[in-house]
Amino acid sequence: MRQYFGVLSAVAAALSIGFIVVGNALAAPTGVALVVGNAAYTGLPPLPGCALSARAVAAALKDQGYDVTERSDVSTGQLDAAAGILAEKLSTLPNVPAMVHICGYVAGLAGRPFLVPVSAALVRPGDVLTQGMLAKSIVDVVAHSGPRDALVVLEAVPLPTATEPLALEALDRPDLPARMSLLAVTEPGSGSPTPLSTVMMPRFKGSPLPVAPLIDGIGQDLAGLRTASVVVRRVPAAAGFLIGGPPVVVPQVVVPPPVVVAPPVLVPPVVTVPPPPVVVAPPVVVPPPAQTLVNLPDESVMTEAERRMVQTALAKLGYYPGPIDGVFGPETRAAIRRLQHEVQSPMSGHLTAEQARRLMTLR
Repeated sequence: MRQYFGVLSAVAAALSIGFIVVGNALAAPTGVALVVGNAAYTGLPPLPGCALSARAVAAALKDQGYDVTERSDVSTGQLDAAAGILAEKLSTLPNVPAMVHICGYVAGLAGRPFLVPVSAALVRPGDVLTQGMLAKSIVDVVAHSGPRDALVVLEAVPLPTATEPLALEALDRPDLPARMSLLAVTEPGSGSPTPLSTVMMPRFKGSPLPVAPLIDGIGQDLAGLRTASVVVRRVPAAAGFLIGGPPVVVPQVVVPPPVVVAPPVLVPPVVTVPPPPVVVAPPVVVPPPAQTLVNLPDESVMTEAERRMVQTALAKLGYYPGPIDGVFGPETRAAIRRLQHEVQSPMSGHLTAEQARRLMTLR
């Protein structure tokens, strides 16, 4: 019995550092993936096709040995947590390909696309800023994980009452890594598997699977359909693979002819007399005026008093209208996202120590 529980403990430890169980053995995953399907919206028509699509994509990736984080019907906080899990796995496995597949409602605001959680209650167009999640944040998790072959797929269903364009084109930026790919498709939403997953899944059964032909083939298949439209199509600048890799080429060994080296020509050294040293008087250092600087830690280790300081500073900047109670609720998260937008940081809604320090200098 002790041996049995010892084996279970070993398996759990291996899973926590990025290994997967294949049969009765442990093996390193061939890739890392995050798959999200939002279907059961509380204030919007359901999207059962997104749930079916996400399950199909997750199953296909698992069959190919991927370590898949699979989520369905998530809130903004749950999507934040899933993105954090993905970032941790990518840091543990720096040399494997990565894929993100998200299906659900998407809303555009001020030229930026936002992922809409199933719990969203969008009364005004600006509500998506506080209740949604910036799609760029998910792209940045993969982009900042180091050089790797990666593909981010977004199946976007517009809101029934949308007044602004989805702005999916904003996801394709020139600063993205050369080996990163994007595929964003707009769909009306239905009860059957989505058109994208229908044409994509058969291609995941083969090996190797190069990224550029995968995206080109999906685009050609969807071009003849009226139910889906490819909005963003970014192929990698270099050949990349989601499954397998290029064939191994054994180089031929070529023995070079012997090299005849002529004897060196001896040149007498040139004696240079250094100039006398220049004595420079030390500069007069004027101490800066004393300034009281509050250094706050990452929000995960903040005390209640430090959280109240954060809410007070956000209120002074006009970002936070709520009570100073030390509780980071939805209004505090929205204020933090506005601050992160102003300092050009990812709008995660969670403060890092550096962002907290900058907040204290702005108040």
